[in-house]
Amino acid sequence: EQQRRRYPRACLGYSMATMMMMACHTVMLVLFGCLTLSSATPSTHDLLVEFYDSTDGPGSWNNKWPVANPDPCSPLPWYGITCTGGVVTGVYLNNNRLGGTLPASFGNITSLESIQIREIFNAHDFSIFPLDNLVNLKVLILSVTGLKGTIPPLHGLVNLQYLDLGGNQELVGSIPSSLSTLINLEHVSTMESDLS
Repeated sequence: EQQRRRYPRACLGYSMATMMMMACHTVMLVLFGCLTLSSATPSTHDLLVEFYDSTDGPGSWNNKWPVANPDPCSPLPWYGITCTGGVVTGVYLNNNRLGGTLPASFGNITSLESIQIREIFNAHDFSIFPLDNLVNLKVLILSVTGLKGTIPPLHGLVNLQYLDLGGNQELVGSIPSSLSTLINLEHVSTMESDLS
């Protein structure tokens, strides 16, 4: 009789211990998964540094970025960067001697509301980076930058109001039909380009 009573208690204790171990194991997996996901997602700082390096910031820019500073908004915003509430919302790099290439990853800075890059005359090889992820973008000016190639899809630019791609004679192909779906768009300029 006494052994019968102890046996269920022993089973119960073993089950609880097993359940606790499984719970701890699950928590560790979740935490590890979150850490892995976080480390796999580039920060705005990382994306800006990639842009800086790809466009020969260390070598050719007139006004360079202090990329060792992990926060492009603090204590003062980097040159040509505007921030709202500690978030990067604008990039203004007019006549700043950008070189190299525009990296595709620049289109992943989804907080951007304005991109203005104009009058780039030194040697470079620019084509338009993917734009579809820039859902908050309102102003896109890439005029007189020597852009080459075609315009990528624009479906994702649902808040775009102002688009200027003028002065790029090596920009070819047709203007994407998706432009007509952007209901907030008020201004479009493709002057001095080979777009049809």
